[in-house]
Amino acid sequence: MFSPSIKHLIQEKSGSFLIPASRIAFVQDDNPLYHAFLILTKVKYSKIPVLDELHRH
Repeated sequence: MFSPSIKHLIQEKSGSFLIPASRIAFVQDDNPLYHAFLILTKVKYSKIPVLDELHRH
């Protein structure tokens, strides 16, 4: 799917722009605002995607 040069770049730089799925958080659009605020402050994320009931952001 990727050219060898792009594959090499991704492998070489993966630590700087890819994060493990276990570190990803999201809130749903019907969650209370304090839920998102809690994730932002306690887990120290800078952005959280908000998903609707069909898991679209």
